[in-house]
Amino acid sequence: MHPEQAETDGLSRQPHPATVVGHREQQVSIPRLGRETDTACPGMTSRSTTAPQDAPHLDRGLGLLQATATNIVAMVGIGPFLTIPYMIGTMGGPHLIYAWLAGAFLALCDGLVYAQLGAALPGSAGQYLYLREAFKPFGLGRYMGFMFIFMTVLVAPLSVAGGAVGFANYLQFAWSSMTPTQHHLVAAAVCLFEQRRQRAAAR
Repeated sequence: MHPEQAETDGLSRQPHPATVVGHREQQVSIPRLGRETDTACPGMTSRSTTAPQDAPHLDRGLGLLQATATNIVAMVGIGPFLTIPYMIGTMGGPHLIYAWLAGAFLALCDGLVYAQLGAALPGSAGQYLYLREAFKPFGLGRYMGFMFIFMTVLVAPLSVAGGAVGFANYLQFAWSSMTPTQHHLVAAAVCLFEQRRQRAAAR
């Protein structure tokens, strides 16, 4: 056999370096999460490319001030500003402060519960996640999560409408000649403005 042919046949029968188990210099890695890793070969350096920095991602920029404001809006809302005058008139004095103190204690307990849930079940979706995981052992996790989302879809527009009515009510102190029709138009304009703002923020 010709020497060159024998050498060629010997090379063809050698296993590929990537198939040799325990080879000192050959490592085969599986690319994951947008990274591309080449097989390290003798005399060659491995290269890796990462995903672009401008890829869509969630900005974890919710600090203490933003989180506090979000909880105040969720727990207080516009309701007290609409009902306080009627409650003071019904009770005939400033005794409403006792109800506020009791409500503040209940709100503190509620906040501590949510803080514990957030630490035990880290993740997005908040109450949906808590209800789903709490009722999952009973086979009602997805059902309770759906009921919460359904309730939110019904209540959230009413909350925006209540805020718009409250804005129009307080505007009457500055616009004393406001008619009922103008009051309704102002509330409707606030609702439309909020709807456009939410759509712009979602894009």
